[in-house]
Amino acid sequence: MQRLLPAIVLVTINHPDHASPLKRLRRVADAASPTGDALAVEYTLGAEETRDNDRCERRILAALGSLGCHA
Repeated sequence: MQRLLPAIVLVTINHPDHASPLKRLRRVADAASPTGDALAVEYTLGAEETRDNDRCERRILAALGSLGCHA
C-alpha cells in the first residue's frame, strides 16, 4: 500500500445547482424529533441539467485520462 499511495488520485466533481420546481425543501411535522419538525427534501434533476452534468463529467474524465489518470 505504501508504494500505491503516491499513484492514487482523488477527484471530486462539483456541479452548479439551479432552482427549479423539481427541487424543494420544506419543514414537516415530526413527533419523534426533539424540535417537533423535520426537513423533507425533494431533489430531481431535469433532463437538460442531467445532460449538462454528464457532458461536463465526460470532459473532465477525458482530460484526466490524457494525464494518465484512469477511472
